[in-house]
Amino acid sequence: MKPKEPMKNLAGNELIVILLIPQISTKRNIPIATQRSATGIPTGRLAVWWVLASEIVIFGGLLGSYVMIRSLYGHWAESAAHTNLLAGSINTFVLLTSSLFMVLAHHAAEHNDTTKACTYLWRTVLGGLLFLVIVSIFLSIFGQLISGGSGISGT
Repeated sequence: MKPKEPMKNLAGNELIVILLIPQISTKRNIPIATQRSATGIPTGRLAVWWVLASEIVIFGGLLGSYVMIRSLYGHWAESAAHTNLLAGSINTFVLLTSSLFMVLAHHAAEHNDTTKACTYLWRTVLGGLLFLVIVSIFLSIFGQLISGGSGISGT
């Protein structure tokens, strides 16, 4: 196995790596690991279904546990009566807007527009900080109402 290009400017480690890597056959035009031989399903599609199934299992268990705990302990309904709808709506808007800025930053980075990408990333950071400020103000004002019953058991 001789490399096709001369090895004039290679360091010792690079030369060892070149000699240890076997030549890959170029007879096939299909890239490696793009299709499962047993199922015939492309690996990308198989990975998406695998992630989707694992998310269903994880979040199904979490939501099922939440429903069971909430049904066993009725004092959660009393705490829900003190929920501030305005603060929750503003926080949801801030988080969704911050997520939009992140997607726009990614899009700008893909199109090599670094000024827009940096602008959108800073807007994302500011959105996260605004979220934390709103939550801290909400907890400082309404913290006594929330901590009226301590713990799940209400003791």
